[in-house]
Amino acid sequence: MAGRLKFDPSLVDPLFDSAALATALNLHPHTLASHVVNGLVPPADRRGFGNAKHWRFSTIRAWNPAIAAKLLDAMKAAA
Repeated sequence: MAGRLKFDPSLVDPLFDSAALATALNLHPHTLASHVVNGLVPPADRRGFGNAKHWRFSTIRAWNPAIAAKLLDAMKAAA
């Protein structure tokens, strides 16, 4: 039986969507958008389909390590 893979952020740089980031910040997604516009949150690294925005783990970690830790915990819990 194969073992579970462990997430190692030094090997990959996953993307988090606005819903995940808003949840980690305890914000509504629309409020997150205004925080980005006002410079309280860094701009998204990538855009997806439509108006979807995605942030790299490394971007969030450089901006706010505590929020990056929350995202990492949520990612581990979902695995």
